[in-house]
Amino acid sequence: MGLRDAWAYLALRVFNGVLAFVSLGCLTHWLDAAAYGRYALAFGLIGAVASIGFQWLGTATGRFYAVHSAAPQPLLVTVLRAWGALSAGLLALAWLVHALGWQTLFSPTDWLLVSTGAALMGLFNLFLQWANASAEPRRYGRLTVVRAGLTLGLATLLLYWPGLPGIWPRETLALASAVTALIVACAVSGIARPATLRSAGTVPLGPLARYGLPQAGGFLAIMVLDQGDRFIIQHWHGSAAVGGYAAGYDLAQQSMGVLLNVFYLGAFPHLVRLHEQGDRPAAQRLYVQTAETVMLVAGLAAAFFIVLAPAIAGLIFGPGVSSQAAQVMPWIAVAIGLGGIKAYVLDLGFQLHKRTQDALLLTALMALLNIGLNLWLVPRHGAVASAWSAVASFGAGAAVSYYWGRRQAQMPALGLRMLKPVACTTAALAVGAAMRVLSEGRTDSLLLRLVACGAAMAASYLLLAWLLNAADLRQLVKRRLQRSPAGH
Repeated sequence: MGLRDAWAYLALRVFNGVLAFVSLGCLTHWLDAAAYGRYALAFGLIGAVASIGFQWLGTATGRFYAVHSAAPQPLLVTVLRAWGALSAGLLALAWLVHALGWQTLFSPTDWLLVSTGAALMGLFNLFLQWANASAEPRRYGRLTVVRAGLTLGLATLLLYWPGLPGIWPRETLALASAVTALIVACAVSGIARPATLRSAGTVPLGPLARYGLPQAGGFLAIMVLDQGDRFIIQHWHGSAAVGGYAAGYDLAQQSMGVLLNVFYLGAFPHLVRLHEQGDRPAAQRLYVQTAETVMLVAGLAAAFFIVLAPAIAGLIFGPGVSSQAAQVMPWIAVAIGLGGIKAYVLDLGFQLHKRTQDALLLTALMALLNIGLNLWLVPRHGAVASAWSAVASFGAGAAVSYYWGRRQAQMPALGLRMLKPVACTTAALAVGAAMRVLSEGRTDSLLLRLVACGAAMAASYLLLAWLLNAADLRQLVKRRLQRSPAGH
């Protein structure tokens, strides 16, 4: 059931991923490296504040929806009231920071957009969690498609509107388009209908807070991992260096991170239901199936970026950021793969058993390691050192999370199952390296060579996965064929 639902989310994420790639490519062409760096810092701060201040509400909603599924509206009223109180506090704090003149990186207009955008991002993510928990992939899709499409459309309109780029900085116009898209997406979600909520009661906030608030510290640590490096790069090497690093990081995150997330979205509500029902064997089977699939997909995606990073960067990014993005993308792809396995597989036990304090501790240690490595390496080696630091911190976090999850949350062992994706990834890397050597000196199009190399890597990867029966691939294909009209 969980992996079947994942296909619906995968289709949505692929479509949104295409829009994200187009937006990323357009912005890196429309903005110079320094302007894109300032935009990336501002938008990264929106995501950081939204995650730290609001994401705990969303995760608590996803975890407790099954408990209140018979009458979910009181739960929605409770979390919306909590979001409103947190938003008021955030905007008051932002006004104070602006009044005292503490902000140095952003203009007053950008600071207003950042604070408003953070509150709206918190609401948007809350609605996404609600749609996922209530098994409504269509609503989930409407939210994400409206936001992604409108962000690109408004950015195009504002950046090319006669005279506007002369009045406002181009990064401010791009930021305004992203914030406006959040407003529209939340407005058309159809979740918070006043007529429905007016007569609904509430549920106690205490259990949600006890489950979710410990994760706020975890989200702080995650944002330090995801965004702290950009501010360190900004301090030592300037906004232009941030632009190239952020472009490469965001492309890997918006492809690999999103791809891995779909399996979590498809499996987690069903894992929660099985866990609440006490069906431990079924929950463990679904967990192992999800884990193997996530590791298999992470290995193939990372192999693509490791081999094809220069070609991908040359096709998508503007000339001001493409070379630096190509340098960091292979390292970032490995880090995103390790981080996705940790977040979407190895940390599931902590969520199911409501041991969020354990996940918080592990993520905080990862963040401390990452910041320490950045402060040590970035001044000497530049932005690529942040990518090295991400690999080390995410790798250490995944290893400790697996050990601690087995010990404290009694999650099933993965053992030798982890070696199958490693073997498949090694085969794909070998084929990709051979294809790159063979293509040297050829004059055909870069796109054609990229497609040919990617196809050869995917074929070798899937062939070995079939031979090793990784993630029960042979049984999955057999069941699919039996369900097809030809199988009958």
